[in-house]
Amino acid sequence: MVKKSLIIEETNQEVFQFINEVINVNAEDIEILKTINKFNIDRLDNQVKAIVNIHKLNDIAKLNEFFISVNKKLEKNRYFVGVVETQNQRKKRLLKKYPSLIARPYILSDFIFKRVFPKLKATRWLYFFIT
Repeated sequence: MVKKSLIIEETNQEVFQFINEVINVNAEDIEILKTINKFNIDRLDNQVKAIVNIHKLNDIAKLNEFFISVNKKLEKNRYFVGVVETQNQRKKRLLKKYPSLIARPYILSDFIFKRVFPKLKATRWLYFFIT
């Protein structure tokens, strides 16, 4: 029940029910984490049936390296559950948070910084320096 309450506390009942339909989150070989650091994945002892990370994947700087670590820890044909904020969800959230005159330029600059800068050699260093 501890794992259930952790997931509900960090997300909500609906998210818990969605996850629990696929995996029994209270099973011994299920890891519940809130991390952006692959070190916390690497430190897991054995292969597990599922890893549930309730921290947004959007915040992980080297996502491919993180996923490689996750894949090494999972038994074959098992599950990784992660939380993401899609571009549309982010746009809606920012439009609710700020007036349109502020939100729209912010959304554009946010997109350029987070999606374009990491792809260009000339700006990649700046992106990783700031993040």
